[in-house]
Amino acid sequence: MLSLLVRAVWAVAILRLLGARATLGWRTFAVYGVLGALTGVVLTPLITRFFFPYSSGGLIASFLGSLTIQLAVLGPVLAGLFLRKTHLATSVADAFLLAFITGFGCDLASAALVASAGSNAIEAFRLFPPWQFVTSAGGVPGYAYWSGLVALALAAALRFQPRRMVALGIGAVALLFVTMEQTALLTDAGTHSEGWARLLALTGSGQVTAWLAIVALAGLSTVEARWARAGGLAAGVSAPASLWTELRALAGSLASLNLPEYASRSARFRAERQRQIAAAEGRQRRGDRFAERRERAGVRSRARRHL
Repeated sequence: MLSLLVRAVWAVAILRLLGARATLGWRTFAVYGVLGALTGVVLTPLITRFFFPYSSGGLIASFLGSLTIQLAVLGPVLAGLFLRKTHLATSVADAFLLAFITGFGCDLASAALVASAGSNAIEAFRLFPPWQFVTSAGGVPGYAYWSGLVALALAAALRFQPRRMVALGIGAVALLFVTMEQTALLTDAGTHSEGWARLLALTGSGQVTAWLAIVALAGLSTVEARWARAGGLAAGVSAPASLWTELRALAGSLASLNLPEYASRSARFRAERQRQIAAAEGRQRRGDRFAERRERAGVRSRARRHL
């Protein structure tokens, strides 16, 4: 159990550092982690028993079961971040980390149950990428990376292009990909279907997805930082302190064990990033609406000329 806790702390620390541009606080992430753990302990067994009442099932049942579990894990993130439109003032790193922590809670609860039963399977967790389970056949990214990748794809699509249906399509493709990988890795689909076997070969038997999520998080966070800076300045919002300046200030507060100062600085930095993102998002949406109205006016004008 101690080994599991060490690996869990390591994974959270590394992913939080990679998502340093997130604007939400630890309390929010902790709540979603608890929701993920409850999903792993309560909902996942119920869904599994529903689709596999006799401990086995066909390919379609396996796919539908994987899809239902994945949606159950993603449910709190989709409701709290996207349906309430909180994503308009938060970063893509927030979307990834919320989904990662929710999936992480689900994985951690399941792993704790395995550890309490005396199994040594926990030793198969990797340090790099953190929190990836290793088997003799390859790797299993877990619901943490699977959920994070879907949320990141949806958040980035909503941020960097104007069409909502296109964004939903990109999110659906990401959801389909991770669900197919789950089905191939967690069932025997890869041994009975050539198509599923090719999917496993494409993802390196599950060893590529976690790295893909990490690289996408770092790259999209960098792109978003430039986008937010340009949009915020154009909207009249001053640029917040650089990430390096923020990290140095927070590290100084921690080094002096001044926790109230650390909490105050962290909240101020996160609020400044939220204001910048919200200003850039508002400016972009106004520009998109203006471009859409101009396009519609042009279509009507051409239609009149043809009449």
